[in-house]
Amino acid sequence: MIPGIRCFLLDLGKVLVDIDLGRLGASMQALTGIGPGKLHSAFTGDGLVAHYESGRISDQEFYSEFNARTGRRISFADFASAWNAIFVPGQILGDAVIARLASLGDLWVLSNTNPLHYGYVRENTTFLRHFRGCILSYEVGALKPDPAIFHAASARTGIAPEETVFVDDLLSNVEAARSLGFHAIQFTAPSDLDPLLF
Repeated sequence: MIPGIRCFLLDLGKVLVDIDLGRLGASMQALTGIGPGKLHSAFTGDGLVAHYESGRISDQEFYSEFNARTGRRISFADFASAWNAIFVPGQILGDAVIARLASLGDLWVLSNTNPLHYGYVRENTTFLRHFRGCILSYEVGALKPDPAIFHAASARTGIAPEETVFVDDLLSNVEAARSLGFHAIQFTAPSDLDPLLF
């Protein structure tokens, strides 16, 4: 255990739950009949997903813009189902590990996400009961590694960066957190958290 730690910030995707872009692509292709290249451009052109995950556009605006870019008129329910196909069933961290972390300090989610994906996690998992709350990019208006989301996390938790451990799968996010004074761990497997648990 790292001395003086009072708070843990955990990413959602690739830390708590697994995600697979291949599942998303296959579901969207089956739904629209559009190939992977055009689908990728539809989602990433002009930063569409980034605008959605930073809260600049709503669910409906995201869906409508996708339809406009692809020339399709799929239903919102079908779109949401395909969009949420990115999640691999189950969870990466077991409840025992999550509960152990929650017993050692305040436990929070800190994630780049969007309302549809967060809604799916909330409705299809049970681990959020261990968390004090969530700092979500679409609510904060900033995406990791932007310092603004880390400042928002400290303000929300009320705990200083030097008393906080941040866990994320992406090195760029880990390095950003470290530059702001957080302890940070790049997550590749549950065993990466052993120094926090023992």
